[in-house]
Amino acid sequence: TANPNVEPSVAHHKEIGVRYAHPVFGSIRADYFNIETKKEILFNDISNQSENFDTRRQGIELANEIALTPEWQLAFNYTYTKAEFDNGVYDGKAVPLTPESRWSAGVVGGPFHHWTFSVQATGVYDQYAINDFNNIFLMDDYWVLGGKVSYRKKNWEIFARVENVLDEKYSSFATSDGITVLNLNPSPTSYFEAGFRLEI
Repeated sequence: TANPNVEPSVAHHKEIGVRYAHPVFGSIRADYFNIETKKEILFNDISNQSENFDTRRQGIELANEIALTPEWQLAFNYTYTKAEFDNGVYDGKAVPLTPESRWSAGVVGGPFHHWTFSVQATGVYDQYAINDFNNIFLMDDYWVLGGKVSYRKKNWEIFARVENVLDEKYSSFATSDGITVLNLNPSPTSYFEAGFRLEI
């Protein structure tokens, strides 16, 4: 439904952080962020229109990169986000489809010249379906595991990648009418791909 009354969004983003880097063992980083958005445009399934809402997202992000050996590196990232409506009828409710917690961890490296191996896991927790301004439909938490192996020489690369190795059944995107209906959009099961990349 056309809605000419929607106004442009204006966001104020503040972030502060610290980082320590060691020349041999790696680095660690911590950040605090606060994002205040006036008139954020979200679709309201109840009114069947896009509308303006004031929202606030604040949280922390932690990340580190550790050199396990000269050939192998471990990386970890965690983000906590408290995303809420800032006023109005939904004041204090969580903003839909914004995970409260998200993490990723992986290992990358290779003991052989030109070869690179990597394994990465990603987890998503505590998010509500889109249009669910009343926070009725809490989506299932999930985590997935994937990996990649590649051979690179000069400007070309051959690679093979696998995602969702454990065949996790999950939905990264869900919709609702905000009252009674939840529609899940299933993500792919385990899949494999291989390819050739040339940089010119």
